[in-house]
Amino acid sequence: MSTTITSSSPTITLSNGVHMPKLAIGTAPLSGSTDESPPSNPNYIGFFPERVTRSVHLALQAGIRHIDTALLYRCQGNIAHVLRQCFMEGRLSREEVFITSKVYHPPAPCFGIESTTIDPNALSVDEITAKVHVHFEKSLIELGVGYVDLMLLHWPSAGGGIANNGSDTNNSDGNNDYYTNNNDNMVEIDPNNRAKRLAAWNVLEHYYKMGWARSIGVSNFHEVHIQHLLDDGATIVPHVNQLETSVYIQHTNIMNYCQQKGIVVSAYSPFGRGIMDIEKDAILF
Repeated sequence: MSTTITSSSPTITLSNGVHMPKLAIGTAPLSGSTDESPPSNPNYIGFFPERVTRSVHLALQAGIRHIDTALLYRCQGNIAHVLRQCFMEGRLSREEVFITSKVYHPPAPCFGIESTTIDPNALSVDEITAKVHVHFEKSLIELGVGYVDLMLLHWPSAGGGIANNGSDTNNSDGNNDYYTNNNDNMVEIDPNNRAKRLAAWNVLEHYYKMGWARSIGVSNFHEVHIQHLLDDGATIVPHVNQLETSVYIQHTNIMNYCQQKGIVVSAYSPFGRGIMDIEKDAILF
């Protein structure tokens, strides 16, 4: 006989009133180098979607109610399998699970395949719009749900995003799409990435208004990326900006900006992704 899964997961309220559980289970186990490859396949570099089924199952059993995933990770079908079982047995209802997914990630060597990524440099604005529509709906189909609780733009451009060294300065948005760190003196050399980001964002706004996403946001966005969206006609301020943040990586300027705009900052890889050997840091442990 099935047992109902209980949870006391604390939540944070987004600017639109949606309650988002603060703790999520990540679903991107990966081998970033051959040092992390399995013994049976020592040359493998990429994601391990097969590991997600059990990790999500255990997370839900432990009371975690927030699942963070992305089209890029190739594991949304595995998540659907676990949720389908829980829903079928009455252990959970759809309303008890918060699902975050992401679309609009540029090609990523070894990690991304054509059907899960979007190359802004190779597509026009109209083509970006069409592709994000396809990827959004593909995510819903793979997850086996009618809506997601949060959909994010995964990356701002083909080479951009916040710096990985903990600094908010000297960022490059790829393809010469350069900006300064001074919000009063934003310098844009390549407006194409800016227009394509807006096109992608407009798709998220479309599905948000349809109720196919209860909230929408961005990931790896510098404050200037967000400000450009707002300056260029976005009608909805992103509800969330998800950043890689840990004791080694801090983004004070971005966090201050988001706080001023009412945007919740969500941290991914707060324990250092497992590839920084954070557990070996003598100062921390």
